[in-house]
Amino acid sequence: MALSSTHEFKSHEPESPNFYLPSTKLSFFDDNEGSSDSGFGSSPETSSYRKKSFTTTKSRKRLFSCKRKAVADDEDFATSPKKRMSVDNQDFVMKALERMEACALGLIGDASSTHSLPTMSGKHTDLPTIDSSTMSSLFDSSSNFTIIDCRYPYEYQGGHIQGAINIYTEQGIQTFMESRLHFTKNDILIFHCEFSSHRGAKLMRFLRSMDRKQNSHRYPELNFPEIYLLDGGYKAFYQHNKVQCNPQAYLPMLHEDHSKDLRHFRVRSKSWTAGE
Repeated sequence: MALSSTHEFKSHEPESPNFYLPSTKLSFFDDNEGSSDSGFGSSPETSSYRKKSFTTTKSRKRLFSCKRKAVADDEDFATSPKKRMSVDNQDFVMKALERMEACALGLIGDASSTHSLPTMSGKHTDLPTIDSSTMSSLFDSSSNFTIIDCRYPYEYQGGHIQGAINIYTEQGIQTFMESRLHFTKNDILIFHCEFSSHRGAKLMRFLRSMDRKQNSHRYPELNFPEIYLLDGGYKAFYQHNKVQCNPQAYLPMLHEDHSKDLRHFRVRSKSWTAGE
């Protein structure tokens, strides 16, 4: 129904020391102090200061009834398992958040220790990133690590880092996580694509998101707490460490001989970002 242009709206500005409550019919007077005046929008001269004071007091009690509820909650807390569980969960989350605040100090995903590899500032500030020299040095260390090459299969077959596995879809990441039985919390995952601009970063975030969901009941615990992104991707690594690639070659994603392959695998991976 359309409102007339002369329709009057009630003011919500205070006209007295009282303040207005939502326009619901309420009775502020108990026992023998009944009144037909609801106390909204008017302040009759016949109203005494005592009634005004009483109205204000009742209003305040209604608005701040949460204080009384809090007291009641405290009184029956010991007999309410649900409330105890709720508070316990809150304490658990607060402690976890306190641990995660230390991420600025360079802690891994579950905040249990610092990064075992030196990190650098990369394209993705939210992802721990390592450079090619750090990646190369892992081959001469005793660290347990797995390299996840997120490029398309024809790129991977055209040249990849020694020992890298090829996963370029979210389904592939899920399958990898399901077969993690031989992994330990000390294992390191390193993601990359051609430039580590999109595909590698995207699947790295996806794995961390799935890991969080699978371990939501014991936050901030993770199955793969230490993961990194290789800065510059395969291209940068190949330029400086060709001997650690197999075969020792580099096939760009946009190679003219693989335009059909590119269209095919882009559809499968649902990634349409050029120059990844």
